[in-house]
Amino acid sequence: MKTKQLRNRIITYFVSIVVLLSVLFSLITLLFSYIIEDSFFYQILEDERKQIALQIVNNETPKAHFDFVTFHPTTDTLPEVVRTLLAEEPNRKEFSAEAGKHYHIAFLNKDERGQGILLAEVSGHLVVRELRGLMLGFSLTLLVIGLVIALLLALGTVKLAKKLLKPLDELMVIVEASPVENLPTNFASQFSQNEIGKFAQTLESALARIRAFVERERQFTRDISHELRTPVTISQGAVSLLNHTELNCKQQELVARIAESDQQMQLTLEALLALARKKQIHRSRLIYNP
Repeated sequence: MKTKQLRNRIITYFVSIVVLLSVLFSLITLLFSYIIEDSFFYQILEDERKQIALQIVNNETPKAHFDFVTFHPTTDTLPEVVRTLLAEEPNRKEFSAEAGKHYHIAFLNKDERGQGILLAEVSGHLVVRELRGLMLGFSLTLLVIGLVIALLLALGTVKLAKKLLKPLDELMVIVEASPVENLPTNFASQFSQNEIGKFAQTLESALARIRAFVERERQFTRDISHELRTPVTISQGAVSLLNHTELNCKQQELVARIAESDQQMQLTLEALLALARKKQIHRSRLIYNP
């Protein structure tokens, strides 16, 4: 399940990056094409503006060199859609009309806009609009090719990742299959001397320390159960025998103190043994109240 999740995630990353870059590249290309095309029309209008200004100075009839560029002395002779939009937005330079018509405008005198207007109807010269379908098809083709390459790279990456992570999976199997009382030893030597090999060595050292701790805990539990309980039991038996003999007040006081110490020691041993065996005991059992 984890391998499938890793594979799907890698494939998703590669495909997402290719799609994002392809869409971004297509948008930038399309935008750049429109900017270049508009700059071309504006350059034509600028050349025509200079030429017509020279004709007016020479008392000649203003006439543009290109048939799609017309000269208008005032805004009254402009097409209605251009005149309406220009009244709403005086600084506008580009207009779209019905039937696919598209206009670019330039003023003969930039400071006094009523002195003459150049209007270019460029709908028949819009190369980008004509080639937009071809450009989108080309971009889509590149996207498909990129997706195929991305899938191949993703599958190769998944295969490489699976190969690189195989030693780690083997290490996990070794650790999971070993109980606490029988921790694995001498397993780091079977791994290569890379990052996973160093991790295996570190894990082997940590398991060795855990194994030593478990052994000390076992010995400690055994000592509490036998060596430490035995003298406490003997002491309690001796105190019990003393309580059945005739003792003066001072002796009875000393015997009572010994009995209290034995009982406290007994409770302490039980508490330590319970902690060593991971047993939960109530706090009231750990404290002796004489």
